[in-house]
Amino acid sequence: MQALVKLSGSQYLVNEGDRLTVNLLDLPEGGKFAIKEVLLVVDGKKTHIGSPLVKGAEVECEVIRHYLGKKVVAFKHKRRKDYTRTRGHRQRLSDIRVKSITIGSQ
Repeated sequence: MQALVKLSGSQYLVNEGDRLTVNLLDLPEGGKFAIKEVLLVVDGKKTHIGSPLVKGAEVECEVIRHYLGKKVVAFKHKRRKDYTRTRGHRQRLSDIRVKSITIGSQ
């Protein structure tokens, strides 16, 4: 079973048992949560398309860990002007695991 979910401003196509990297969630490690914003659900036989959300559908997830992503360096330089500037950024991320996908009564 697959589902298209909306989480923290992004859309993800997930299967049961998938592991995702998303922007930092305000939950403790090991915490469980449900995603109610399900846009599409595909089971083996039928496709449930929401307008905009599928009624009663929900995706159960668990937070595995929180961590910092790879460092991204922004370097600026203007030749012959004695100007250089370096800025770095590390995105805060969360790993989550999809436990189950359920569809309410249609």
